[in-house]
Amino acid sequence: MKRPLIAITTNFENASRLRKYPTADEFEFSHTRWAKVVYQHGGLPVYISSTINHSDCIGILERVDGLLLSGGIPDISPRIYGEKKHPFCGEFRLIRDEFELSLVREAVEIKIPVLGICRGLQIVNIAFDGSLYQDLTLMGTKTINHRNTKMRDYSNYHFVEIQNNSRLRDILKQRQLLVNTSHHQAVRRLGNNLKVTARAEDGIVEALEYQGDSYLIAVQWHPEAMPNSYSTKCIMGDFISNCKEIKI
Repeated sequence: MKRPLIAITTNFENASRLRKYPTADEFEFSHTRWAKVVYQHGGLPVYISSTINHSDCIGILERVDGLLLSGGIPDISPRIYGEKKHPFCGEFRLIRDEFELSLVREAVEIKIPVLGICRGLQIVNIAFDGSLYQDLTLMGTKTINHRNTKMRDYSNYHFVEIQNNSRLRDILKQRQLLVNTSHHQAVRRLGNNLKVTARAEDGIVEALEYQGDSYLIAVQWHPEAMPNSYSTKCIMGDFISNCKEIKI
């Protein structure tokens, strides 16, 4: 059987004179970890562009077998969930936000499996009318360090508690998991039809699942940055195996 085709979203940057190598053009990019982890676990990765008309999202999804909402930059526009931008919120790109929101909603509607990672989890929550803390300092309670190191090597780790009666618990078969971390925003208002399936010790949401009959799992950590770990093998393996397989 052929490998299931997995669509992966990308980062989006505006044209800028401030870059080390300025360009007059917008551009999209992604590091190779996303494609590598999909391929390593049996999928066939393909990157998709957020510059197409949103009405064509269903056209993309009808041609693929699964959707991976990647992490990365920038932040998500607070305007989408009805808030003004706080000074601690970073830059955002509406073109990426709106494209990914359309993808999630369409994928759930036509039952294309979805895996959201880090920023992808936040997109999933907003897609179902949830909201975010624009910065963890705005939570009003003390939190552990969820930031990445300056070298961006994902070497900051913490434990998460996995909830009973969740797909994630069934996949991993363990209650506690050590994960990497690299984010400064988090779920505030939980989206409709979503279930929290893991939290950090400070209460921050670390995993979500859709409660309907479509496959959707999202995690706040970065499985692609620890591709050989037990948890990544379980999560990616479950996602890929639930994507439609096309027989030769």
